[in-house]
Amino acid sequence: MQSKLRNTQYAIDTPAFVVDADLVRKNCKILASVKERTGCKILLALKGFAMWPLFPVIREYLDGVCASSPWEARLGRERIERSPNLFVAVSAFQLEEFGIEGAEAIRAGQFALLVAPDCGRFMLVWKALRVAMSGVREGRDYTLVTGRNVTVSMRRRTS
Repeated sequence: MQSKLRNTQYAIDTPAFVVDADLVRKNCKILASVKERTGCKILLALKGFAMWPLFPVIREYLDGVCASSPWEARLGRERIERSPNLFVAVSAFQLEEFGIEGAEAIRAGQFALLVAPDCGRFMLVWKALRVAMSGVREGRDYTLVTGRNVTVSMRRRTS
């Protein structure tokens, strides 16, 4: 894909970084294809690419961030990660019926908390259909958290 800037002149104050968002999106689609074919998760290394104005594009395709400092972790949490959906499972029978992990924890008197990444309304309906067809998989569709006491705290959204 040829950059749109090759035959055009712009007056840009220097130093500056100029990034073609279409090329970033094209590369993200390649990474999404790798994820789809292999079932792996792909994280953005903030130390290598911390151009946060492009995070809304990148977060559509990647699973999260890899941070090497508290500040990078905060940047990733605020700019990349979406709010998860939480589901509390209380029936070992239902979990087993749909092929979802966590029944053993419930039998042991613990909670089974299923954490699914925010995915929008359409994908939430799609995942519900996957549950109904016993097609969800831990790690891909949700993360299982178990324990006797589970505390969930929420951040307030700032406008």
